[in-house]
Parts: sequence; structure tokens; C-alpha cells
Amino acid sequence: MVPSEGEESREAVRASLALLKVAEDALSYTVLAATYRAPLGESDFSAHLSGPTGEGKSEFAALFQQHYGVKLDARRLLSWESTENAIEGQAFALKDQLLILDDFAPTGTSYDIERWHKKADRVLRAKGNHSGRQRMRPDTTLRPEKPPRALIISTGEDVPRGQSLRARMMVLELSPGALDWERLTGCQNAAASGLYARAMSDYIRWLAARCEDLRESLKEEHAELRKAAGASGQHRRTPVQGASLRRHRQRPGSCGEPRRWRSGGPGGVGLASGDRRDRELRARRAASAGRADRLARRREPLPGAERGARIRAEAGQRLRRFPGRHGPDLEETPARAWPASLHGRSPPGPHCPQDAGRQAAGSATHLC
Repeated sequence: MVPSEGEESREAVRASLALLKVAEDALSYTVLAATYRAPLGESDFSAHLSGPTGEGKSEFAALFQQHYGVKLDARRLLSWESTENAIEGQAFALKDQLLILDDFAPTGTSYDIERWHKKADRVLRAKGNHSGRQRMRPDTTLRPEKPPRALIISTGEDVPRGQSLRARMMVLELSPGALDWERLTGCQNAAASGLYARAMSDYIRWLAARCEDLRESLKEEHAELRKAAGASGQHRRTPVQGASLRRHRQRPGSCGEPRRWRSGGPGGVGLASGDRRDRELRARRAASAGRADRLARRREPLPGAERGARIRAEAGQRLRRFPGRHGPDLEETPARAWPASLHGRSPPGPHCPQDAGRQAAGSATHLC
């Protein structure tokens, strides 16, 4: 990021870089790098900022959107409440810009929650694949395709489901108390005064003369990192996402940026989501192995007496768990009435006292 000469431009760049101190490195560096990555054009990833309500996700994300317009504050963010077609239209229209999708918080019935996640899958998967949804006119001719051309940063209390979907985005976590509210207020004042928009304007003018060269070198770096990822065991998309942002963490050496704003930057920026996915995958595998082990132990063949004792104990637990289910006269089947020849079968349930005569006569146990 190299601005034009002049004290005003330097002040604008310093104001933009002050965003790095508002939150922890893995969060602020990644989002700011994505903000300056967007003007380079085509990208095949998005980012999702998750955290509890009231922690400032929307206010924080709006600061980066204000690099593209002074009035694009937190009151003018595109919401996940919008329809899928409206979101796709905005993502197509905002070419080479940042699009903040705010407040992904699925609520309501199970159907409503599933509808939220289906919408997120459609929008974010289209961005990850850089492809639009094809449609037909009434005369069966194809409508023009509208792939997402903006770089999408989503916020919400929940994270969209799907392992393959999460591989197409960087998941960033905003923990409680992670934001410096005093510095956030100062950054909001800087954004409202137009400093962020000035910094982006200077950056785009600098970029215009060398954009094609940067795009070509970025493709080469993508190919190298994708090849290295095959041997490392990471998902092949993870290092490519980091490479897309790495060039925008380089230090121009003239604007007084922090030392870590350069190639290499804070370790894990752009890769934190991939590491987290690997940890989550290992945890799920361990949990699955534990469940399988417990099921195997439960299915082991047991001696008849031990199996019968377990069945009677489980039946007693069910009775204690649902007291009074069949009325005040509920009583438990005596253990001596449970023949040893029936060990291994499900025990009879509670029975009514008025059926005792029929049991004594040898009739089948009546279940209430």
C-alpha cells in the first residue's frame, strides 16, 4: 500500500493502519488486508466474523466498509435478512469492493434455521466457486450469469454450516472484550471525516499502474502454495486464502506502519481458520471414536445373569425417571416374575394392579 505524496495522504494511511490496534492481530490484520485486497479483482474466498451479541462486530466491520464510502457506516450494512436474490445482486454490482453482510443469527423454528443456513450456503459457496446461479427466460434462453464480484465479509452470532463451505471462507472469532472501545471510537471519527476513503483512493491510484503485474504474480504464488498444501495435509484452499492477503501486509517503508505490517506479518493471519478447521476435524474424529467405543462395549455379549441384571437396572432407572406416568397405582414388576429364560429381551413395563389376576392365570403381561 503506497499512497501518493503529501502529508494528507500520509495522515490518511496512518489513520487506516490504526485499525490494527482496535482488535487482536489475527482479526484486525486479516480484515484490513481483505479490505485492500478487494480492488485487485477476482477472489474465491470470503470471511466470516463470529462472536456474541453486543461485542461490536457490526461497528468494527463497518469501519472497513467506510474505506469505500464515508456514509457506509454500521446503519447502512446489508443484512442477512435480505433475500438471496437481493444479496446476489449486490455482490455482483459491487465489483472489486468490500461487501459487509451483517447479522447472521438463525432463529425461529427448525425450518427457519435451516433456511438461514441454506441462504448462507448459496451466497458464500457461489463466492468461493466464483460462479453465479444460471437462470432461464420464459423463452428458454439463458439469462446473463451474475457471479459475486465483491469480496464478502460476513458477521453474525453463528457460523454457517458445512465443512466444504467453511473451507471456502476464513472464520474469525471475536471473543468477549476483544475490542478496544476507546480506539474504536477514534477510528469511527476518522472514518466519518473521510480519512479511510482518502487512503483507499490513493491506494487505487497507485494500484492502477501495476494491477495486471500484481494479478499475474498472485496467480503464480497461488499455484505454488496449492502444491505445497497437498504435502502438508491442509485443505488446499487454506494456503491460497492466506496468499491472497499476504501481499497486502507488505510494508512500503514510508508511512510509519508497525513493523509487523509486512510479508510474514502475524503468524496465522489468513491461516487461522484453516488451523481451526483442522483442530475441529480432529476433535470430531476423537469424539466419534469415543462414541463408537462406547457402543461397542454396550453391544458386547454378556453372560445371561449379568445381562439380566443390567436390563432390570435400566428398567428401574426408567421407572424412577418417569414417576406417576400411569397413575397413583403404578407398581414395578417383581424381579422373581421375570423368568430367567427371557434374559436378553426387553423387560416388561409397569403394569396395573387389576391385571394381577390375569397374570396369575398365566395370561400375557398387559402393558399400560
